[in-house]
Amino acid sequence: VTNTIPAGKFGANGGQPSAEVPKGSINQKAWKQQADRTTLKQGSKDDETFCTGSTSSRGSQASTTSSNVQDATTGSLMPHVTLSRGGPLIWVLRQVPLVMLVGGAAVIACFSLWSFTMFSITFLCLNFVIVSNFFCVGFYGLIGTLLTIPAWCNRDWNRESEEVAGFYNIQHYVIIPSYKEDLSVLDATIQAVAESPIARRCIRVVLAMEARDPDASETARQLENKWGGNFLELFSTMHPADLPMEVAGKSSNTAWAFAEVSGRARELRLNPRRTVISVNDADCLWHPNYFQAVSLDVLRLSEDATAWMIWQAPQMQMRNYFNVPVLTKMTGVASALVEVSGLRCSWGLHICFSSYTMLLELADRVGGWDPDVIAEDHHMFSKCYFASVNDNGDQPCSPRLRLQRVFLPVKSFLVESEHGSNTCKDYTASLQARMVQARRHTQGSAEIPYVLLQWVETVRCWGLHKVPFGVHLGAARILWTMLSLHAWSYLHCVSVVLANLYFLRRFYGAEAMNGLIHFPVQACSSLETSGW
Repeated sequence: VTNTIPAGKFGANGGQPSAEVPKGSINQKAWKQQADRTTLKQGSKDDETFCTGSTSSRGSQASTTSSNVQDATTGSLMPHVTLSRGGPLIWVLRQVPLVMLVGGAAVIACFSLWSFTMFSITFLCLNFVIVSNFFCVGFYGLIGTLLTIPAWCNRDWNRESEEVAGFYNIQHYVIIPSYKEDLSVLDATIQAVAESPIARRCIRVVLAMEARDPDASETARQLENKWGGNFLELFSTMHPADLPMEVAGKSSNTAWAFAEVSGRARELRLNPRRTVISVNDADCLWHPNYFQAVSLDVLRLSEDATAWMIWQAPQMQMRNYFNVPVLTKMTGVASALVEVSGLRCSWGLHICFSSYTMLLELADRVGGWDPDVIAEDHHMFSKCYFASVNDNGDQPCSPRLRLQRVFLPVKSFLVESEHGSNTCKDYTASLQARMVQARRHTQGSAEIPYVLLQWVETVRCWGLHKVPFGVHLGAARILWTMLSLHAWSYLHCVSVVLANLYFLRRFYGAEAMNGLIHFPVQACSSLETSGW
């Protein structure tokens, strides 16, 4: 492996990282405190850069501190921002999603009863937002599906890779968080990574297992035995249960696995600007050329550009498309179009989703994944966005985070019951499973108060007049994207129902509300008698 930092230049303490990392299975000795950050003296861009130790803090105590911490690499003074630390401000911000959904619906209902003008304005505004979103999703989704994705899939990635010097110096870690996943699902996921032409030379796979899963150790052992020879390395981590200040889920599991990855990368002296971290949902199948595309970007783009870059491919939930209920199919198609259009639309702001990639340098710089959240993709994007603002030393700078599009689709499953959807009972169970998944997805609205808290802390730290206008605009665009996913559609549904009830009562009178008119015959006669 040539993607290394020369001995003697790794750290300020004689070439060793400041946080001692034991060899072998690092997760047997969980880090109880935040790992010390180490700084590398900058020299040649090819062999020397700065690297911070992982701050994801196994055990999570350090990740939830609210005290100000002096950044070792930049000197900026910023608190670790988390919604877990409590306080009046955080309590107020936590109520924002509830106020927007319940309060918004209540306001619309009041308008429908007491102010036809205000209700009409609100209804038209919501219709404009929804129709605009539908148009953008349809137009850009069509262009991306019919033109952009085929063009990317038809490129000769092997030839492009061979033409770039130092291509195989780019190293990849693929973290696959898993909890009670079937062996066959994980097997297919690892096979998809193994089909990459650079798997044996550049890719290390991390099976991020949960100790709460009684079959986790055996599943990991079987997969390691079967696929270990197809990669540079394949190993597993075991995330302990019931750690303090953690929320059980993908984010906490990824945080634990990343601490292991960061430690091993430092042991191998891998250059963090030439080492890539990918988060891979357990059922997601990467395109065989995805990792080549990312490596080419790392080499072709400047280091300043890739230092604050997250790579995202469109996700297609089509692996079991013909087996799920029709309503689930509709959500799958809509989700795919949203992903493609969000990446294809050049003027919009798209947030990373499900499976994505970033440099080890960026993941280390922001302290890894936070273990106290649910929607880890939206959270990590927001965390990196504000880190790019506050990581400039003595003053804030304009946002530098960029979402890099990779139009090589990722395939995944639509949710269904464990027995399929062939019988009436299983069909209903599949619909119920989709409802549970949709309810879990709505928990991503918890990232709205997190973005607001990050913005407040940024303004509080630097002062409102020193924060560039682009920071405020970018934060507003992130919030708008989240609201488009989690709020506007629900408020629009409420307004549509109330609009129908309003006009029903206005045109047909109170009798229609009491069920005395039976549509459509009596309704038509009522219209005729009223002169319509």
